[in-house]
Amino acid sequence: MSVEEIVGKIVLPVLKENQCEEYPYSKSGSGMRIFHKGTHFFVTAEHVVADKVQENTSISRPPEEILVPANNASREFIPLTEKINVDSQNDSFDNDIAFFKIQETSSSNA
Repeated sequence: MSVEEIVGKIVLPVLKENQCEEYPYSKSGSGMRIFHKGTHFFVTAEHVVADKVQENTSISRPPEEILVPANNASREFIPLTEKINVDSQNDSFDNDIAFFKIQETSSSNA
């Protein structure tokens, strides 16, 4: 397996639905799939999955509105089921991390 194939299975784009028929999706960033203690997760930056509502205020989109293709050539999306809150005593870096559980299906293991 080439490096490109490995990275293509791990690092995935995060898409956002548009109101345009010609371009139904736009890329809002990227993230990666991880497997830890029997559970699949998707990790990205919080600013990738948040919608800005004012200058310094944003609201995180719910998991069902975050579109992550199963792989870089797929038209199927990974089913994200819940956001995992990160408790931290650290600086604002930790506030820009978003963890989501991936629903176990045959396509989430692709």
